[in-house]
Amino acid sequence: MPRQINQCTRQKFRKEERNGKDRGYFAHPWRKSEPGGTRTHDLRIKSPLLYQLSYRLAPSLYGVRGAASRRAPQLLQPLRAPAPVRYGPGFKRPSKKTLRLYKAKQGPKLFTAEEIRRLLDAAGGQMKTMMLLGINCGYGNSDCGTLPLSAVDLESGWVDYPRPKTGIPRRCPLWPETVAALREALAKRKAPKAEEDAGLAFITKYGDGWAKDTADSPITKETRKLLDAAAVNGPRNFYTFRHTFRTVADEAKDQPSIDFIMGHESPHMATVYRERISDERLKAVAGHVRKWLFAKPSPKSSPSSGDDPAQTDVAPVAPDLAGGRGPEAAPQKELQGVNVPV
Repeated sequence: MPRQINQCTRQKFRKEERNGKDRGYFAHPWRKSEPGGTRTHDLRIKSPLLYQLSYRLAPSLYGVRGAASRRAPQLLQPLRAPAPVRYGPGFKRPSKKTLRLYKAKQGPKLFTAEEIRRLLDAAGGQMKTMMLLGINCGYGNSDCGTLPLSAVDLESGWVDYPRPKTGIPRRCPLWPETVAALREALAKRKAPKAEEDAGLAFITKYGDGWAKDTADSPITKETRKLLDAAAVNGPRNFYTFRHTFRTVADEAKDQPSIDFIMGHESPHMATVYRERISDERLKAVAGHVRKWLFAKPSPKSSPSSGDDPAQTDVAPVAPDLAGGRGPEAAPQKELQGVNVPV
């Protein structure tokens, strides 16, 4: 769409220039300004139909989702003609009530512990590793697709990677399962085709990076295949791991630590004064989610009791989530069919 708009702009200007007309709507893209023209970043779309078409197609063409898609009328407003402005209902931002009703209709974006275990059993290689990062650290598609090798320390079992979307710093302790999966994935990592992908932790079988600024990224497509294979239904995707991590981690009752792991910035004065969060608090949050995920159902619990940690027998967690090198670490534990080196 940007290319089509640019072509339309240039053709219109050239036609009017040949006819000796200058209506002030268009300017050469290589000229900052000229008499009767506009700046390059203020190029206008004279046709309301073309503007409406660009508004309707912008979310799908640019991969815009969520709050950004609701701001499409404001984002595209500079493209409107300076002539009389007509908005209409098609250009209004959805109300909060409309968004709440839509969210209620879609249902909760949440995985159960049993569903995640099924997905991990069905996945393999890099997808399994990225799913573990999703539920271990609350990572999304872009986080996994752009994760650099330099951000991962497998020896200590930590990952320090600012959130690509906002640049807010994050630090997360890795589970033993995540460390083992990362080691296996990196050992089989293909050589990237492009030089700019050389520093990425995950490379597709075609030698490309996993990150894409579109709704149908490789991670999204592969996740859909695994969801179908594991019979996990509903409007859920890879980003649901991030929703699930936050929901379960909140039960640890340490909001600052959870925000730090997820890269959320709370608009409170306490955030201004807080200078650091100890690693012990971060490990406690990650350990709580790990207990929930790999909890063994209690014989007394009914089948409908779900995966409530209060009604389950939880296998002991290593004192050091980075690799279980604490003095009380046992040689090995088997958690729900997963061999965990601790």
